Order: sequence, then structure tokens, then C-alpha cells
Amino acid sequence: MSHFLAAERAQRVGCGGFEYGAERGAAYDDGVCRGVPDFVANPAPAPARTYDCPLAPDAGSARTARAAVRRELAAWGAAELVEDCCLIVTELVTNAVRHGAGAIHLRLGTNGRWVYGEVYDGGEHLPRVRPGDPDATGGRGLLIVDRVADDWGWARMPGGGKIVWFLLGARGEPPPVTGA
Repeated sequence: MSHFLAAERAQRVGCGGFEYGAERGAAYDDGVCRGVPDFVANPAPAPARTYDCPLAPDAGSARTARAAVRRELAAWGAAELVEDCCLIVTELVTNAVRHGAGAIHLRLGTNGRWVYGEVYDGGEHLPRVRPGDPDATGGRGLLIVDRVADDWGWARMPGGGKIVWFLLGARGEPPPVTGA
């Protein structure tokens, strides 16, 4: 099942500072902006390159996902984003294994300047950023994603499950939308 750029079919929650479609980044009581970056809601043009990677819901999936990110981003000429993308994908896939349900799916896309990615799992529990506890041995994954990604968020999928998406390489500027 394809989940890539599914904003027009699902509510998304964004955590960065880009302009948002639908509700234009309205803040809710939980402090999270709901909506989706305009370039995702209106993907014109579509990403020039995409990659799909189904993953088993086991501990080895993070390693498989990192290898795929390294290979694909290098082939796309986005070597400067590899380490940050690997870090984000590791956190999101690990969360999907630990807290999600069923099969996991990684999708990546690029227009040559930015990389958009998402991790799908069939679980209904939504991601939640927890306060950083200096004595905890875990629970910092989404804090890391929030610091490294230019933008990120989540979406419930109409058929069940959710995606957690991220954007890298925008360097403070939202990716251009053409055809408007």
C-alpha cells in the first residue's frame, strides 16, 4: 500500500515552522501544529525520485533502513543529508517496532534539493514527544527527530495505522511549489 505524500487523504500534524495547508498551522492545546506543509498537500511537481522499503517489525529493521538511506541518498547526490536522515529513520523505525503494529514501510522522496521521508506502521498509538529525562536510558527519539529535521509530523491513515513524516534539506525555506 502506498502512503507517500498522502496528505490529501489524511490529517497530519506538523512540528516545524513551514506554512501549512488545511488549517494553516493552528496551534492546539498540546502545542502541536496541525496541518501539512503546502508542498506535501499539493505535490506539484512530484518528487523526482522515490524509494520504497517494506520492513519487518523486528530489531533488524533499523539497520536495513539505514543501509537503504545511505545507498539511495548517495545515488541521489544528497550525501550531505545521509547522516541526519539515517539518524531520523533509525529513531522512527525503532519507534514503529517498539510501539507500532504490523508491517513497517519506509518511503523516501527528493526533488534534488530536499528529502521527504515517512515511516508507516499499522498501530493506532500516535507519537508523543516526552520531556527529556537526564536519567532515562530511552525516550528521546522524537526529541532527536525534532532537533535534526527541518520539519516533521504524523498522520493517521484512512485505512488504519499512521505515518510519521520528516523533511530534510529545506534549510529554513519551504520547498518550492510550482504550477500554482
